[in-house]
Parts: sequence; structure tokens; C-alpha cells
Amino acid sequence: MAREVAAQHSPHTRHATRDTHNSVRPLVEELLALLTWLREWQLWAVLAFGIALWALAYTVPYQHELYFGGDRATERRHDDAAFLNIAEDGWDLAPEPASDAENTWLVSPAPPFRWAYDDAQLTLPGLGNGAWRVTILAAGQPTAGPTISRWSDGTYTSTVALEQEPRAFQHVFATDARGDLRLHFLTPPFTPPDDPRPLGFVGFSALVSSVGPQAIPLPQLLYLAVCLTICYGTARRLVFAPHSALAVSVALSLLLALALARWRIHLTGITPVLATMLATCYPLGALIARGTNRVVRGQDALSPQP
Repeated sequence: MAREVAAQHSPHTRHATRDTHNSVRPLVEELLALLTWLREWQLWAVLAFGIALWALAYTVPYQHELYFGGDRATERRHDDAAFLNIAEDGWDLAPEPASDAENTWLVSPAPPFRWAYDDAQLTLPGLGNGAWRVTILAAGQPTAGPTISRWSDGTYTSTVALEQEPRAFQHVFATDARGDLRLHFLTPPFTPPDDPRPLGFVGFSALVSSVGPQAIPLPQLLYLAVCLTICYGTARRLVFAPHSALAVSVALSLLLALALARWRIHLTGITPVLATMLATCYPLGALIARGTNRVVRGQDALSPQP
């Protein structure tokens, strides 16, 4: 019995217990720090301020024009690719006229365009819950008769007759429950002998304009709230005072509101990625704070005592 008691209190056992305690202690400290700033009134005040501001930003009239073949004014191409189902063979991968090292598409007599295939989609995320006026400049297939195409937002469907000459078609479509404008284009394919692509119609541009105030979509609200919460928490973990963290978070909420009002589609398309990226900032801030505290404690230990 004496040997068993001695074994339980051996140096090896005490060392293992101390290692376990040292490994668990940082996790407990971080959990306590997390619970501390989550209960602070400054965080909830800035969240209420941000939500009200973002909801107000969605009531500002907004429009965005997408150029399928490229924008000659900015000399940029492929900005439309993120909103098209190119990966599912919904649209042609390459806009036309073909681009080369000299960028001759900028001076080509033919306006830039992109072929939509027989089953094409256009998705503009996070525009807002409401109605949108959509004006699409398009042309039909190189056939004798008009190209009949069905355009739908999932609820409303319109049948359009596309001629070979470009023409602007205007409809009012509605966003889905997530606040995304999802347009689906179904066109009987045209496959010439020397071209295996299932050609639908020629798309030149799409202009979307809000019809009345929009309600802020819940997914976007959650993403933005996560970004703001992580900003506040990271500032607090970096040893910012609560009011300093509040000031930083207010500045971020104002910046996000400005982006929603002026450059909405550029922000709403990346909010999931933005929230994920910011989520990595909190553990990084915790590591920096712990490292800084360790250095300060080491310097205090080395300093001469009075």
C-alpha cells in the first residue's frame, strides 16, 4: 500500500499533472476573455447601430450594370464571370471579340459580348428583398427566324423573341428569400456544323435597378454582424479599451454601410469570405496578446528589484 501511495505522488506523476494544467489553462483564459467582451454593452450597442445603419443603406436607390463581353470605358473584361454559371457550361468561357496581347477588342467594330448557352443563369447575390428592374441588351441566333427564349426569376417567367439585331429587353423581377436575384434563361440550342457549342443568345449587358426600398436580407445581415463582432472582439483581445474597440467597430459599420449603398454587389458577393477571413483574426489577436504579455512579464522578471 505504501508503494502505491508513493507511486501516485511520484515526480513523474506530478510533472504530468502540471503539464496537463499548463495546457488547459490558456484555453480557460481565452474562454473567460471571450465571455468577458461578449457581455460588454459596447458590443451590443455597436451591433444595434450597425444593423440600423445597414438596413437604412438598403433603402438607398441602387443600380449596377454588368457587361458580358467587357467594359470599354474601364478596359476591363471578365468582371461578369463571378455572376454566371460558366462552370456548368451555362455561358461561353471566353468573351468576344477574342482578346489578345494588343487588346484589339477595345477598338473592334463589333461591341463586346458573351454567348449564353441553352441553359444559362445570372446570379446577383445580396441585392435586397424586393423588386428589381432588369434591362438586358441581347441578340438572337444567326437563323432566319427569331430566337425564342424563356427568362425567369423562379416565380415570374417571360418569353422573349430575340432578333439578330441587338435590342434591350426590360422586365421587373423579384429576388429570392436570401435577397439574391437569380435569373434563369432557357433557349433552344443552335449548333452550327463547325461549332459544337449549344448557342443560346448573345448577351451584351445587363442593368439592374432597384424598384423602391429594399429590405436587408437575413444572410447578409448575419455575415455583416459576424464581421462587426469579430472586429470588436479582436480589438478587445489586442488590449484595446472597450471604448476604443467601440470606436473601431463604429468606423467599420459606417464603412460597410457606405459600401452597401454605393458598391453593394461588390460587397455582398464576398461577405461570406470576408467573415471567414476576419474569423481568423481573433485567434491571431489572442496569440499576439499572449505573446506580448509573456514578453512584458519576462522583462519585469529581469528588471532589478528596488
